[in-house]
Amino acid sequence: MVPDRCLVAPGALILSPLALTADCLRRVKNAGPNATPAPRIIGVDDWAIWKGQSYGTIIVDLERREAVELLPRRDGSELRTWLTQHPEIEVLCRDRWAPYTEAATAAAPQAQQIADRWHLLKNIRETLERFLDRHAGRIKAAFTPTIINSPDSNSGPETPAEALSPATAKQKQREAN
Repeated sequence: MVPDRCLVAPGALILSPLALTADCLRRVKNAGPNATPAPRIIGVDDWAIWKGQSYGTIIVDLERREAVELLPRRDGSELRTWLTQHPEIEVLCRDRWAPYTEAATAAAPQAQQIADRWHLLKNIRETLERFLDRHAGRIKAAFTPTIINSPDSNSGPETPAEALSPATAKQKQREAN
C-alpha cells in the first residue's frame, strides 16, 4: 500500500523538491500488486458516515494497524459477505452488537471472537461500580477510625487506632476486652 503523500502529479518533483522523498520512492518501488498479505487478525466496528444519521462498518487489520475495508452499512449482511470471502481470518475483535456477532458466527466459524478493549474496560468499570455500591457500608466502616482508651489513664485523651502500631492496637483491644 502506497501512502497518499507518496503520490504526486507528473512534474511535481520539479515544482517542489520536497514532494517525493527517497523513502516514498522506495515504498513505491517495493510495493507490488499484492504486497500486503491478507489480514489474519481484524477488528470490526461501526463508523459514522454522517454522525447521528448514517453508519457503516470499518474492518481494520490489527497486525498492520491499517483500515482494510469500509462497508456502507452496519446491518451485518455486508460483514457476513466480506467474511465469507476471507476464510483466512483467525481472530475477530468486535463489540457486542448482535448483527456483528451473528455475521461473525455464521460467516467465520473458524475465527476466534474476542471483545474489544473499550468494551472490556467498560464492563470492568461497570462491575467495579456495582461491587462498590453493594459494599459501600463495609468499605466505609473499614476506613472509619476506631478510638481505643489508653489503659494507663482511664480519663486521659483517647488515641485513634491508626496512630498506634498494629501490634500495639491489637494489644490494647485485648486489654479492653
